Amino acid sequence: STRLATSYRPVMALAALRHGALRGCARASVAHRPSASVIAPTWVSKAHFSDDGHDDFKPKRKPMPDMGNEEEVLALIDEHVKSHPVLLYMKGTPSAPQCGFSQQVVRVMHAVGVDFSSINVLEHQEIREGIKKYSDWPTIPQLYADGEFV
Repeated sequence: STRLATSYRPVMALAALRHGALRGCARASVAHRPSASVIAPTWVSKAHFSDDGHDDFKPKRKPMPDMGNEEEVLALIDEHVKSHPVLLYMKGTPSAPQCGFSQQVVRVMHAVGVDFSSINVLEHQEIREGIKKYSDWPTIPQLYADGEFV
Protein backbone atom coordinates (compact mmCIF):
# COMPACT_ATOMS: atom_id res chain seq x y z
CA SER A 1 0.00 0.00 0.00
CA THR A 2 1.12 3.54 -0.60
CA ARG A 3 2.11 5.48 2.48
CA LEU A 4 0.65 8.93 2.90
CA ALA A 5 2.95 11.90 2.75
CA THR A 6 4.15 12.92 6.20
CA SER A 7 2.23 16.21 6.10
CA TYR A 8 -1.10 14.36 5.60
CA ARG A 9 -0.72 11.88 8.46
CA PRO A 10 -1.91 14.22 11.23
CA VAL A 11 -4.85 15.26 9.06
CA MET A 12 -5.84 11.62 8.53
CA ALA A 13 -5.60 10.87 12.25
CA LEU A 14 -7.69 13.90 13.11
CA ALA A 15 -10.26 12.97 10.48
CA ALA A 16 -10.46 9.45 11.90
CA LEU A 17 -11.01 10.87 15.38
CA ARG A 18 -13.64 13.35 14.21
CA HIS A 19 -15.56 10.73 12.22
CA GLY A 20 -16.06 8.39 15.13
CA ALA A 21 -13.17 5.96 14.79
CA LEU A 22 -13.17 5.81 18.57
CA ARG A 23 -16.93 5.51 19.04
CA GLY A 24 -17.89 2.70 21.38
CA CYS A 25 -14.31 1.86 22.33
CA ALA A 26 -14.34 2.80 26.00
CA ARG A 27 -13.65 -0.78 27.06
CA ALA A 28 -10.46 -1.53 25.18
CA SER A 29 -8.79 -4.78 26.04
CA VAL A 30 -5.36 -4.84 27.64
CA ALA A 31 -2.86 -7.49 26.71
CA HIS A 32 -1.86 -9.93 29.42
CA ARG A 33 1.30 -8.90 31.21
CA PRO A 34 3.50 -11.45 32.94
CA SER A 35 4.16 -11.07 36.63
CA ALA A 36 7.05 -8.95 37.82
CA SER A 37 9.07 -12.03 38.73
CA VAL A 38 9.03 -13.13 35.09
CA ILE A 39 10.03 -9.68 33.83
CA ALA A 40 12.74 -9.02 36.43
CA PRO A 41 14.00 -12.12 38.20
CA THR A 42 15.28 -11.68 41.73
CA TRP A 43 18.91 -12.16 40.64
CA VAL A 44 18.78 -9.05 38.42
CA SER A 45 20.00 -6.01 40.28
CA LYS A 46 19.64 -2.34 39.52
CA ALA A 47 22.60 -0.51 38.06
CA HIS A 48 24.04 2.15 40.31
CA PHE A 49 25.69 5.18 38.81
CA SER A 50 28.10 7.40 40.63
CA ASP A 51 27.44 11.07 41.14
CA ASP A 52 31.05 12.04 40.54
CA GLY A 53 30.66 12.51 36.77
CA HIS A 54 31.25 15.84 35.10
CA ASP A 55 28.28 18.23 35.04
CA ASP A 56 28.35 18.30 31.23
CA PHE A 57 27.16 14.70 31.20
CA LYS A 58 24.32 15.11 33.66
CA PRO A 59 20.78 15.60 32.32
CA LYS A 60 19.79 19.22 31.83
CA ARG A 61 16.22 20.02 32.77
CA LYS A 62 14.40 23.28 32.75
CA PRO A 63 13.18 24.26 36.21
CA MET A 64 9.54 23.40 36.80
CA PRO A 65 7.20 26.34 37.35
CA ASP A 66 5.38 26.77 40.62
CA MET A 67 2.74 24.07 40.15
CA GLY A 68 0.59 25.70 42.82
CA ASN A 69 0.19 28.77 40.63
CA GLU A 70 -2.58 28.21 38.06
CA GLU A 71 -1.27 30.92 35.70
CA GLU A 72 2.17 29.27 35.54
CA VAL A 73 0.61 25.85 34.91
CA LEU A 74 -1.48 27.26 32.05
CA ALA A 75 1.61 29.00 30.62
CA LEU A 76 3.50 25.68 30.76
CA ILE A 77 0.66 23.91 28.97
CA ASP A 78 0.55 26.66 26.34
CA GLU A 79 4.31 26.26 25.80
CA HIS A 80 3.89 22.48 25.41
CA VAL A 81 1.02 22.82 22.93
CA LYS A 82 2.82 25.40 20.79
CA SER A 83 6.19 23.62 20.75
CA HIS A 84 4.95 20.19 19.57
CA PRO A 85 3.33 19.65 16.15
CA VAL A 86 1.10 16.86 17.51
CA LEU A 87 0.69 16.51 21.27
CA LEU A 88 -1.49 14.12 23.24
CA TYR A 89 -2.38 14.72 26.88
CA MET A 90 -3.27 11.25 28.08
CA LYS A 91 -3.56 9.01 31.11
CA GLY A 92 -0.43 6.87 31.09
CA THR A 93 2.13 6.62 28.32
CA PRO A 94 1.82 5.41 24.72
CA SER A 95 3.54 2.15 25.69
CA ALA A 96 1.38 1.71 28.81
CA PRO A 97 -1.92 3.63 28.59
CA GLN A 98 -3.91 3.78 31.81
CA CYS A 99 -7.27 4.51 30.17
CA GLY A 100 -9.20 2.86 27.37
CA PHE A 101 -9.81 6.14 25.57
CA SER A 102 -6.12 7.07 25.74
CA GLN A 103 -5.25 3.61 24.44
CA GLN A 104 -7.59 4.01 21.47
CA VAL A 105 -6.16 7.41 20.51
CA VAL A 106 -2.63 5.95 20.63
CA ARG A 107 -3.78 3.04 18.43
CA VAL A 108 -5.27 5.41 15.85
CA MET A 109 -2.15 7.57 15.81
CA HIS A 110 0.08 4.52 15.35
CA ALA A 111 -2.22 3.03 12.69
CA VAL A 112 -2.07 6.24 10.66
CA GLY A 113 1.68 6.58 11.23
CA VAL A 114 1.64 9.94 12.99
CA ASP A 115 4.63 10.90 15.10
CA PHE A 116 3.35 12.54 18.27
CA SER A 117 4.50 13.65 21.68
CA SER A 118 2.58 12.79 24.81
CA ILE A 119 2.25 13.99 28.37
CA ASN A 120 1.08 11.72 31.16
CA VAL A 121 -1.42 13.76 33.18
CA LEU A 122 -1.38 11.17 35.97
CA GLU A 123 2.13 12.30 36.94
CA HIS A 124 1.06 15.89 37.74
CA GLN A 125 -2.39 16.61 39.15
CA GLU A 126 -1.94 20.31 38.39
CA ILE A 127 -1.45 19.62 34.67
CA ARG A 128 -4.39 17.21 34.71
CA GLU A 129 -6.69 19.95 35.99
CA GLY A 130 -4.96 22.74 34.05
CA ILE A 131 -5.42 21.11 30.66
CA LYS A 132 -9.17 20.98 31.27
CA LYS A 133 -9.22 24.73 31.90
CA TYR A 134 -6.85 25.44 29.02
CA SER A 135 -9.11 23.73 26.48
CA ASP A 136 -12.40 24.34 28.28
CA TRP A 137 -13.06 20.60 27.84
CA PRO A 138 -13.72 18.33 30.84
CA THR A 139 -12.19 15.04 29.71
CA ILE A 140 -8.86 13.46 28.86
CA PRO A 141 -7.31 12.42 26.45
CA GLN A 142 -6.87 15.69 24.60
CA LEU A 143 -5.13 15.89 21.24
CA TYR A 144 -3.53 19.05 19.85
CA ALA A 145 -2.32 19.46 16.27
CA ASP A 146 -0.39 22.59 15.33
CA GLY A 147 -1.56 24.24 18.55
CA GLU A 148 -5.24 23.50 17.90
CA PHE A 149 -7.38 21.34 20.18
CA VAL A 150 -8.97 18.55 18.17
